[in-house]
Amino acid sequence: IRTESRNMESNGTFNEQRIVRPDEIEWKPQPALPGGAQISMIHGNPEKEESYLFRLRVPPKISVMPHSHPEERIYTVISGVFFVGFGDKFNQDQLQRLLPGSLVFIPANAMHFQYSDTESYEVQVEGIGPTAFTYCDLREDPRLKQ
Repeated sequence: IRTESRNMESNGTFNEQRIVRPDEIEWKPQPALPGGAQISMIHGNPEKEESYLFRLRVPPKISVMPHSHPEERIYTVISGVFFVGFGDKFNQDQLQRLLPGSLVFIPANAMHFQYSDTESYEVQVEGIGPTAFTYCDLREDPRLKQ
């Protein structure tokens, strides 16, 4: 899987068919998330003004503190149990428990937080870039702790 595929026009549209099988997905560390989370870019380039689609894998017992993105996003739970809540303070009482097949629509700039309980989860995320990952409290940003 390439970050930018040959089969897309410069605006992230398709110009030929493409099939991606699970065993073809390449995983890399996702430095914006704590605890060994991984990302796989499947379509587009989230740094450009075009559609994108990626997957995230997050290990068990990981809290992703409140953060936002400048674009609206759609999350689809692929596996595991995905917990998500909204607001600028992490609050376990506000977490929604989502099973595979569940969808989450997150508006642009909406503060949200995530959690994995006793098992890892995998979500597919899609939107139209450019994107950014901004923590409400910069002290929670794992990229600044490295």
